[in-house]
Amino acid sequence: MNSSQKKRSEESSEVSSPSSTPKKGVGTPGGRQEHSLGVLTQKFLDLLLNSDEKTIDLNQAVHILGVPKRRIYDITNVLEGVGLVEKKLKNRIQWVGDSLENSEILDLFQSQEANLDFWTREMERKIDDLLETNKDLTYLTLEDLQNLHGTQKTMIAIRSPPGTSVEVVSASPQEQEVNLHSETGEILVHFFSQ
Repeated sequence: MNSSQKKRSEESSEVSSPSSTPKKGVGTPGGRQEHSLGVLTQKFLDLLLNSDEKTIDLNQAVHILGVPKRRIYDITNVLEGVGLVEKKLKNRIQWVGDSLENSEILDLFQSQEANLDFWTREMERKIDDLLETNKDLTYLTLEDLQNLHGTQKTMIAIRSPPGTSVEVVSASPQEQEVNLHSETGEILVHFFSQ
């Protein structure tokens, strides 16, 4: 690599692997504690129990709480399962529970969340074990790449260590440049066309 290529590589934007991506921690803004199912449940229940007729539109809750709809569904599925809410319309639920304290509901959700966290960690561990055990079998052949549907005539296969930076400079559709830089190991590049 000549000095101009090295300089361009150092100036390129960093493409980080999952292992090098900083993780938000408990108690940090936007971190796990702030977005935990327990905290979200408390906010959702406040909205629901303080609404007219204790009824809420789930799309409105998603918008107000600023969370993905699947997180709201996690909450409503558990509440419906224990008989505290029922669906009135497709995206509308109503509180039908008794005067159960929010802290009791929160305890239920925290227990559920701890269980889900345990199984998530367990599945991640099993996937890591599976990948490590079978790493000699994790490869693609040239034939595999050539048989990909929807590929263009030219392909570049890159094998690099985590933390490798990749910069693609496109002056025009016919003129493209790829700059790679790694400080932790070797980069292998295979270029082929059909």
